[in-house]
Amino acid sequence: MGPSSLHRYFKQLTALSPLQYLKRIRLQEARRLLFSRIPRCREAAYRVGYESPTHFSRVFPQLFHSWFANSRTYTARWMDSSRRNGPHAPNKL
Repeated sequence: MGPSSLHRYFKQLTALSPLQYLKRIRLQEARRLLFSRIPRCREAAYRVGYESPTHFSRVFPQLFHSWFANSRTYTARWMDSSRRNGPHAPNKL
């Protein structure tokens, strides 16, 4: 099966392109981490493969708009940890 056939078949089954599907899986895992044990959004983003906190902060609310969108707490929590620790520093509680 060629790449275009695989893409078409995958989209028929999932209603998403392979990249959209992977993005959704990564964001769902980030959400699970935030609910379970990871206290900072930045750390959850890095654990699921996002290297840019800014990009993660844009795409995460798009999928979970009712959870973090327009939340000052989310923005403050994200920016505070990034400024204090730097983008790749471990969280310090």
